[in-house]
Amino acid sequence: MQDFNVMKKIFLCHNSQDKNFVKKVHMYINQKSYFQALRFVKENKKAWLDEDEFKPGDEINQEINHQINQTNCCVIFLSEYGIGNYQIREILKLKNQV
Repeated sequence: MQDFNVMKKIFLCHNSQDKNFVKKVHMYINQKSYFQALRFVKENKKAWLDEDEFKPGDEINQEINHQINQTNCCVIFLSEYGIGNYQIREILKLKNQV
């Protein structure tokens, strides 16, 4: 059983077509002090958004897998755009982690 007192960042699983909305949610989570009060969001360990975290030369699949392995909380965004191909892989990876 995972210790939720040592929660990593929240993984935001989304279709790339929902990127603008997810960016707003990401910013909202990271800026609101009451999210920091939640016992599973500590200090700078907030929401992880791919485009903010990737650096030139990063292997995208490897980095996403690493982030999924490091999280014990995720938000899966569903919208009128459906589930994206890459999002399906992320969901399956998250499911296997449970």
